[in-house]
Amino acid sequence: ELIPISEIKGSPKPNVGDKVLVCKKGSFYGKEGIVDELGKKLQVTVGGFPVRLSLKEIAFPPENGAGSTTKQSAQAYNQNMSKMARRAMELDSDADAPAEVNSSLAESNRGTTMKTNANTVNCIGCTFEESKRKCLDMFSRATV
Repeated sequence: ELIPISEIKGSPKPNVGDKVLVCKKGSFYGKEGIVDELGKKLQVTVGGFPVRLSLKEIAFPPENGAGSTTKQSAQAYNQNMSKMARRAMELDSDADAPAEVNSSLAESNRGTTMKTNANTVNCIGCTFEESKRKCLDMFSRATV
């Protein structure tokens, strides 16, 4: 559990160059950053991106095993995904487009299907002949 710096009584304020963890919900949650500028909002570089955060949105890393919180949050995220979804994300990790997850509640025996670039032929805006060529190419590359 990340505790924001603003909620810790008697805690020193972060200085430029200090490592902090982002506890604001979003894509940077649990990621480690370095304080660049001080002020009402701190400028923190997280993964190469400058982000302006308040003291309510950052926490100091734990002293015992720094980085264990980020590993735990990453493991918790992976535990929420099905095995099929994790495998599809590994296979399609280089894809530019985000994956769509469709689950069928009525047919529980069919399970979950995941649409990725590896199992989808995008024929939007193509003529019939172009679409046919794309499909044949994709089917010829498919493994059984």
